[in-house]
Amino acid sequence: MKKILQNKIINIGFVFFSLLFLLPIPVVAGVVDQMSGYSLHVLSVVLGSVDGFNVCSLGALVLIISLVLVFKSRKLILIAGMSFILTTVIVYGILIAIWHQIFFYITPYQSIFELFLGSVALIGGLYFTKVFIDSIRFGPTCGTQGSTAINWAVRKIEQKFKKGGYWAIFTGAVLFASVVAIVEFPCSAALPLTFVGILADANISITLFALYTGIYLLAYMLIEILVFLVAFFTKKLWIASPKAIIVSSALAAIILFIIAAQYLFGFVIISLH
Repeated sequence: MKKILQNKIINIGFVFFSLLFLLPIPVVAGVVDQMSGYSLHVLSVVLGSVDGFNVCSLGALVLIISLVLVFKSRKLILIAGMSFILTTVIVYGILIAIWHQIFFYITPYQSIFELFLGSVALIGGLYFTKVFIDSIRFGPTCGTQGSTAINWAVRKIEQKFKKGGYWAIFTGAVLFASVVAIVEFPCSAALPLTFVGILADANISITLFALYTGIYLLAYMLIEILVFLVAFFTKKLWIASPKAIIVSSALAAIILFIIAAQYLFGFVIISLH
């Protein structure tokens, strides 16, 4: 009973973590320039946190840790968990950087850029609305589950983990994380693409882009880091509550619809600059 209560407290805490970061975002038009950095900082945390409740990536990490837990070794848990998390961050970061370069060449054509970014946010809002409804009806599921690439990666990682050893665990985790990050990116692409588009529209320096991207990725990995730390210190598997994932889908849809309204129809609801 005590364990169930602790899990509920942790899950509720992460839901409110995302909600609390939504509150300080300026909600009136014509916000003063001094607030611009703050708005982007908060937006990085909010979008990264919501994106972090990713059932595909979380499921992949859970699979890796569950395979390692049979060895009852903290070193192997450390190698598998950190390899997966760092690889995911690197691959995700590279994908974000590539899209930032693409947006960089589109931003001079303001009307085209606004139409494109607004459409991405709108489609993303519709997608997460569907995810929200489907999650309530059938429970959270990964859209790429059963794909050829994922099935191949699962077989590879199982083969490597059966061999045991630090190198086999490391290469297996890196391979699996890379495949999952690339394959599942289209499913949740609306959030990182909208985030990158807003940064490009803000015309910030490379240093600030790296800073905000780092904040986004840290927030994105927060849930997975928690799953890893629980496994490392307790040698037990903790999984985020399905309710938390459902709420995150609703938050993602709301945020993306707000941004779509701003870029497509000029409704300035939040300050993005």
